[in-house]
Amino acid sequence: MGIYLSKRSGYVTVVSVLPGSPAEKAGIRAGDLIDRVEANPTRELSVLQIERLLAGAPDTTVKIYVVREARGEPEPISLTRTLPNYPPVVAKLLEDGDGYLRVSTFDKGKARQIAAKLKELESQGAHKIILDLRNCAGGDVQEAVDTASLFLGKGLITYLSGQRYPRQDITAHPTDSVSDLPLAVLINQSTAGPAELVASAILGNKRGEVVGVRSFGVGVFQKLIPVGDGSALLLSVAKYYGADGKPISDNGVTPSVIQGAESASADIDEEEIQTPEHFGGKDDLQLRKAIEILMHSSSTAKAA
Repeated sequence: MGIYLSKRSGYVTVVSVLPGSPAEKAGIRAGDLIDRVEANPTRELSVLQIERLLAGAPDTTVKIYVVREARGEPEPISLTRTLPNYPPVVAKLLEDGDGYLRVSTFDKGKARQIAAKLKELESQGAHKIILDLRNCAGGDVQEAVDTASLFLGKGLITYLSGQRYPRQDITAHPTDSVSDLPLAVLINQSTAGPAELVASAILGNKRGEVVGVRSFGVGVFQKLIPVGDGSALLLSVAKYYGADGKPISDNGVTPSVIQGAESASADIDEEEIQTPEHFGGKDDLQLRKAIEILMHSSSTAKAA
């Protein structure tokens, strides 16, 4: 379906929607609430159970009932299942020489893609990097660790800790593709999961600025425990913590520079700015803010 979900206070929220997915084509957006899947009320189900109801053979359909922010009644939407098609990393050289990388999800192999695109941008003359993780949710934690390592080389990325789970540090590892170019990371309220680990690591190691609004907050480690009758329990046993010691699932990642819809100027359509299809465009205020910050930091460094 291309939907990343989370459940809070009994409500199942769409955290992010994968570009090009059946969900995006059906008009489902981040912030929508899933009230039912077929005849099954989601308030009585876990996220894992809902994901299983959504999953199925390609070309089959499933009906979900969506509550929009502006409407009180659930709206039925039929989705046709497809095989997963994860968008590649978008990379381009901006007019001022900044390299722009947009990542939609941290699926397998994404860190290698990012490393390759970094080399391409540097060969084209990029002297600063903007990593866009807005609306980036889901994926593999190891891909996030490998991506953070491309910019850090060393240092604490995150750590796991739980009531009966001793602290386990996850640190950056040496890589041949480490970039030392000035860096800014873009996040928003639909940045969740592995992407939050990357943003938190950049912020916690003072490697660059994080620009945008507070991320969603998804950071729980789960363990599968066999019961004995062929079934198993999936239990949350630990939380991911940032270098600041705060659990990501409770706090999200707070940017070092706040820049969101409330910062939009009166002559620009705020709704248009916030939609993913406008990320990386001329009217992208968060991107413009990141460019401004990198330009200022570069000027300060030269003056020093």
